[in-house]
Amino acid sequence: MTKGLLRICLVTTILTAASSSLFAIPCCFVNAMSNIFEAGLGTPGTAIGTPNMGLFPVLGVRIIPGAGQTISFNSVGLTGETVQCGIVNCVSTSPDGASGLAGGNTTGTNITSNTGISGIVFGSREMSLMGVFLTNAAPTPGTQPATVTYVNGSGGYDPDGRTNWFDSSTTYAIGQSFYIGDGRTTFCATAGTVCGSPQVWFVPPTATALYLGFADGGDIGSFTGSFGAYTDNSGGFTVNINTSGLTAAPEPGTLALLGIGFLGLSFLRKRVS
Repeated sequence: MTKGLLRICLVTTILTAASSSLFAIPCCFVNAMSNIFEAGLGTPGTAIGTPNMGLFPVLGVRIIPGAGQTISFNSVGLTGETVQCGIVNCVSTSPDGASGLAGGNTTGTNITSNTGISGIVFGSREMSLMGVFLTNAAPTPGTQPATVTYVNGSGGYDPDGRTNWFDSSTTYAIGQSFYIGDGRTTFCATAGTVCGSPQVWFVPPTATALYLGFADGGDIGSFTGSFGAYTDNSGGFTVNINTSGLTAAPEPGTLALLGIGFLGLSFLRKRVS
């Protein structure tokens, strides 16, 4: 193989790897202690410091703002991954959440928040993977959007049927926590199981980031009242984001890789000329 051809192959490989990394983001492991209601208020994945508050939620992906963007998930949760919320019988083997009522709770998830991130109501499920879209501005306490209520069965926002969530009128507000689960159209009881097809979310046009975490609480009862009680949680789920419908901001390493590729192209032009 000639030196020129070798350089072309090398540069092509570099550029292909760089461009591919923009659309297949492995993202992260979302620890069960990640508190979705503290999104945008501290360094992702580090301890919050307040007793029982666990970790700041994970930054899933940075977004370049724009209209008409969508996001979906290649996978949420690997085979064998679980979440334990620290309450008797509260073991979620799927990012869709623990079906049934943990610890004698009779309301499912009904958590309030005043951090600038909305609360969430979800009948008969606990410890589901949640998300929230934010801008570069930190959330302002007391300005959070209205709580989204999800129900099991027909009508409303239906996490199990998923028949009417994502028409063009369903775009979550900035700061509105929402249910992701395993990111697919059909309920899966076990992490790593492929059920249905990938679900698509519309991204708020001003969003610059998607954060991932969990909803937990216990001021009044299990998963009821103000958020909290994160430090007795364990486990988590691995998330892979599909950004093919999104203008995702590349990480610094990707930008460096692109730079190397373009420098290589420039070098080749000089050698050819």
